Amino acid sequence: MKTFVLACLVVLPFAAAAQQMYKWVDEKGVTHYTDSPPPSGNAQKIDIRATPPSAPVAPPQSFQQKEEQTRGERVQKAQEAQKVSAEEARSNALKKGRCIQARRQVQVLSIQRPLFNTNDKGEKVYIEDKDRQAEIDKWQAQVDTYCAD
Repeated sequence: MKTFVLACLVVLPFAAAAQQMYKWVDEKGVTHYTDSPPPSGNAQKIDIRATPPSAPVAPPQSFQQKEEQTRGERVQKAQEAQKVSAEEARSNALKKGRCIQARRQVQVLSIQRPLFNTNDKGEKVYIEDKDRQAEIDKWQAQVDTYCAD
């Protein structure tokens, strides 16, 4: 007797799982879930043994969508590379201009002629020989910095 009761208890969950469930919507738009079909007979059968749906999975992308995504990534990388290239070109041009200016200043200061700057009043202020060498050293440091190539 105990064996029979124990066997029934073991089989009972499987019998419940084998039942068929029905999903149907009435005329008011209310969705019902029952174990017996509705009187109208139009219901969707649901297999309750199936596992519940997991998180929604994105549909696989088509070949065309993948190609468009890849093309967009390539365009973005090309634009970034172009920005880097333009920045490098601008930096090189600036460096070259400073190099040319520094070389000219060293050349002008090296000539043994009287040189002058103009002050705020527009008057000529001559550069003395002791200051000339300091100016040459300053511009030579600029040449060393910008004309290292």
